[in-house]
Amino acid sequence: MTEDQEERFVVSFEKIAKALEGIHEEAKRAGSKYWPHPREQRQSVLTRVGEDKERELRLQGARRRTIEEVIDPNIEEVPDEEIGERTRQWLRDHPQERKEAKKSDASPKTPIAGEAGGTGIEEAEGKS
Repeated sequence: MTEDQEERFVVSFEKIAKALEGIHEEAKRAGSKYWPHPREQRQSVLTRVGEDKERELRLQGARRRTIEEVIDPNIEEVPDEEIGERTRQWLRDHPQERKEAKKSDASPKTPIAGEAGGTGIEEAEGKS
């Protein structure tokens, strides 16, 4: 074997190695596409589906409450059955945002006479 032939063998083997490396990378990408790694499982959320009679009563606004719920002024007005477990958890985690939403809902929609933005009787009479 001559030196020229040995050079050609080396170059050929380098090309074969590079091609095999590309095939290996392509096979890895295809493998991860068709057989992805398993994802971490989330905790399942169980919900209770009530009976038809209970659902009808709830839709009509009736619900079972204890005496403590009736006489306690600090109890929530929205029954727990109407919100899901994840929403309930979010409300527990963000109490300040819930209070701000209640305050904005409780604000008057129209300005009161005598306040900023409102018109008093004197102003209204003067304009006419």
